[in-house]
Amino acid sequence: MKNLESIGLLVSRKRGNLKYYLLDRKFPLYEELRSIILKTKGVAGVLRNALSGLKGAEFAFIYGSVAAGQETARSDIDLMVIGKLPLERLIKALKEPEKILGREISPSLYDRQEIEKRLREKEAFISRVMQEPKIVLVGEPDGLRELAGKRIDKAVQGRTEADIR
Repeated sequence: MKNLESIGLLVSRKRGNLKYYLLDRKFPLYEELRSIILKTKGVAGVLRNALSGLKGAEFAFIYGSVAAGQETARSDIDLMVIGKLPLERLIKALKEPEKILGREISPSLYDRQEIEKRLREKEAFISRVMQEPKIVLVGEPDGLRELAGKRIDKAVQGRTEADIR
């Protein structure tokens, strides 16, 4: 921490016998570092904010390389949304996160009945996605487990937002 303070990235203040450190927003590389962190680690928070007010989304989760912890800064973000909403509204809601993150977001949108049907039919793509690690953004993990049956018990417990900060 002292080294980061000495180069100007951090500023500190003492309160009693405690020393608090903060990022110095005036640091010349602050915006670049912020951008790098958002592109690689702030994905869940940015998407959660964008999707939180989206009416009709029952569940939304990240899957694929980001959820598995195997992404690179250039990996696209695989997003599954389950609910009743127009695709155009979802795409519009994702424009700002794509700009912020500097990464393509690849959404898949299904209504609940379609997911249930594809799971009953053991459709390969949906079955695989439901078994992979995921980061739940909208809805409760228990509700997602119930929707998919026991196939995703461990997968839903993939990475949490804290893991990808």
